[in-house]
Amino acid sequence: MKRSSGPLKVGIVGAGKMGGALLHYRGFRQHGFDVAAIYDKDPRKIGARSNGLVVRDIKLLEADLRKDPTDIAILVTPAEAAQEVADRLVHAGVKAILTPGHAPWHQSLLVSLKNDGNILLCSDAIYCQDNLDHEAWGGQAEPEVARESAQKLLQIADEKDAFMVYGHDPDQWRRLRKVPAYYA
Repeated sequence: MKRSSGPLKVGIVGAGKMGGALLHYRGFRQHGFDVAAIYDKDPRKIGARSNGLVVRDIKLLEADLRKDPTDIAILVTPAEAAQEVADRLVHAGVKAILTPGHAPWHQSLLVSLKNDGNILLCSDAIYCQDNLDHEAWGGQAEPEVARESAQKLLQIADEKDAFMVYGHDPDQWRRLRKVPAYYA
C-alpha cells in the first residue's frame, strides 16, 4: 500500500510499551509505511530517543501536523485519553475518527475526493438516517456513547462539508453510485 510519492507517513501517539513495540516493528517499512513521529505527554518519555526518533511532546501535535502532515495516526494511549487525542488528530487533518458506541474502538473515516469532495464513512457509528431522525440508538452496545459519536460525526460533516454514508441504510444505499459509476 504505497503512494506514488513514497511510503505512507505514520505517527504514533503514546510512547509506552505498545507504542515502543510499534516503533520498532520492521513490517511497517516492508509494507510501505514510514513511522515519522512519536508523541507522549509523560515528561519522563519526552526527549527520549528510540529507533531514530525523538519522543515529541503531545502539545506539539497540531503544529507538527500543519508543517508535516501524517497519513495515518496510531493511538496507543490509555482509553480515557483516546477520544480527546482522536479529536485533536481529526481537527489537524488526520482522517480516521474514533466513534465508539457500536463497539469500543470503532472508527469512521473522512475521505477527501478530488471531484466529489469530503465523504464521511460512518459505518456502524450511524446505521441509518432513522438513528438521527428518531434518536434510535437502542441497537448499539452503548446507546449514550453512540449518540455522542453521532453528534461528533454531524459536527465534522458540517465543518468539512462532508456527505455522510451510513452503515446499513437501505434507502441511502439505493441512491449511492455503484460500479461502473463511482465517487472520485
